[in-house]
Amino acid sequence: MTLDKGHIQRIKMLQKNAGVSDENYRALLEGYGVTSCRDMNQKDALQLIAFLGNLVPSKEDDFRKYDDLGYREDFATPAQLRMLEALWKDVSFCKISQQRHAAWREFLWNRFKIISVENISQDDVGPIKYTLESMRYAQRKKQQAKA
Repeated sequence: MTLDKGHIQRIKMLQKNAGVSDENYRALLEGYGVTSCRDMNQKDALQLIAFLGNLVPSKEDDFRKYDDLGYREDFATPAQLRMLEALWKDVSFCKISQQRHAAWREFLWNRFKIISVENISQDDVGPIKYTLESMRYAQRKKQQAKA
C-alpha cells in the first residue's frame, strides 16, 4: 500500500526544512528498505516524519542570536541587533550568509566606524535603522520604476 499525498508532502517539506541533503535522504529511505517515500507503509512514514521533525530547527532558535551578549549598558540589546541584522538581510545583495555578514561588518565600519555588530551602541541603533530603511525604500522605489 502506498502513502497518501499528504504524508508524502509532509516528508518532503520536513526534508527541506531540516536541511537533509538528497544523499542523506536516500540513505534514510534505504534504512526502511525503500527507494522512495511513496513505497513506505504508514507506520514507517510516521516514524520518518517524527525523525525529520526533530531535525527541523525550532522557531525559537531563530530569535536567540546575540542573547549571549545579554543586556549591556549603553549597547544595543540582542533584540535590536537581530532587528538591524534582519533589515540588513533585506537590503543586502549578498545571497550567501558568510558574504552577507562580511558586507554587514564592512557597511558598519564604512558608514558608522563601528568595528563589529557587538559594538553597536544604543545611540547608533536609530541612525543605522534609519539608513537601512532608507536603503530599502530606495530599492523598492527603483524596482517599481522598472515595472
